[in-house]
Formats: sequence, C-alpha cells, structure tokens
Amino acid sequence: MFGHYKSAFHGKGIEFTQVREYVPGDDIRLIDWNVSARVGNIHIKEFQEERELNLLLAVDLSASGSFGSGIQLKREIAAEIAALFAYLAIRSNDRIGLMIFTNEVELFIPPKKGPVNVWRIVREVLSLEPKNSGTDMGSALNFLNRALKRRTICFLISDFMCEDFEKELKLSSKKHEIVAVSVRDRREFEIPNIDFAYFEDAETGETVVVNTRDREFRDYMKNKAEKLYREKLTLFSKNNIDCIEVWTDKPYIYPVLNYFKSKEKKR
Repeated sequence: MFGHYKSAFHGKGIEFTQVREYVPGDDIRLIDWNVSARVGNIHIKEFQEERELNLLLAVDLSASGSFGSGIQLKREIAAEIAALFAYLAIRSNDRIGLMIFTNEVELFIPPKKGPVNVWRIVREVLSLEPKNSGTDMGSALNFLNRALKRRTICFLISDFMCEDFEKELKLSSKKHEIVAVSVRDRREFEIPNIDFAYFEDAETGETVVVNTRDREFRDYMKNKAEKLYREKLTLFSKNNIDCIEVWTDKPYIYPVLNYFKSKEKKR
C-alpha cells in the first residue's frame, strides 16, 4: 500500500541530486552532454522528488459514530483509518496533522514531520474521549481554513450524517485537496423488523418508541437515509472531491487501497 500512497500524491517538484555514469536501460533524455563530453563517457542526471506534502486528518468523533451493527463501531474504524494514513505519511516523510471535531474542534495538531508527532496523532485519535456529542462540520471546516496557511491534503473522515456545510466545503475544496472518507453502517439504511423498539438520537439524546413491524415506517427511514447519502455523494462530486466509501461490515483496507490505485492512474 505504501508504494501506491506515495505514487498517488506527488510533491511540489523535483530537484537535481547527482550525475552518474550511464547504464543500459537509463532514460537517454537524462543524458548530461556537457559532463559526458568532458569526461569522455556518457553520464546522466539523477533527480529526486521534493515531496514536502502537508496532510491533515480531520476526524469526526461525534456520538453518531458510536454505532455499529458488526464487530466494530464507526468511530473505531474511523480512528484506525486515520492511524493508517499517519503511518503512511511518516514512511514518506510527509508533514501530517490532526483535527478531531464534534460540534466544536476538540483537538488540533498542526502538520509536522517526525515520528514523535505521528505517534502522538495515533495515540490521540485512538484514545481521545470527546467532550461533546453533536456535529458541526461547517465550523470545523472554517477552523481548518483559518489554521492551514498552505495547501494541504485533508482526509475528512466522518459518517456525514449532518447537513448545512455545503458553503464551507466548497471554500475548503478551493483552498485544499479534500478527500472524503465516508464510514457508514448498513443498519442505518435497513431497520430490522423486531417489534416495538427504543430509538435514540446519539447526538441529542432524544428517544422515541417505534413499531418496527410497520413496513411504511421502515421504508420511510430507508428512503430518508438513502436520500441523505446520495445528496452527500452529489455534493462531493460537484466540488471535485474524491470519496472513499467504507462500510462497517467489510474490511476498510480495500476501498482505501483502491482509492490510492485510482489516483495513481490519474497522475
């Protein structure tokens, strides 16, 4: 995966490193004719990519992430994906930072290089217990735009079960490269038929009793969830934002890897 990650995100340019003797198979376009004429045999120029990438992991740890019908909760998967990106960044010597948000920014670590910074990011994203339960993605994106002075690749990791952040997302996508990582559970689309049940809004704490045997109710909730999901995908597409779709019942490694491969081909 590391190779695909490194190829997917290029740095700001290349820099000259050295001149060496030509060997069969080298690109003849890189021949340094001045040096070759001076020393009497063919030499080529070598270059190295200047990465100097800025990455930020923007992780939504609101209470809606504390749901999962499988082995893991959505927030656990979100944290693991963030830790994976942090590991890939340190291997590439990229700068990486972290923003954890709910209805406010709970933690911000500016992008930096080095293992100490990366291990702090991994520790915080896996263990931090947020103070708040709601979601305000618009506020988080506004903070991001103020805090990041240079163009940054931002992995926005959330279930995106929130609304009213279109304006902020549009502005962010113009200043930075936003990559949405959508972590969802299929039970949010298919309510099981289990008779009467309590439903609680994880972010507000409001509870209601519903009859899940009511087919009309189940269809209504399914259509509502699917409509919200489609709207988010349309929003991302409209703003040229790539979206990695992750589900709690399947390994997240495959959609992440497929994204890197797809981006690599576009380069």
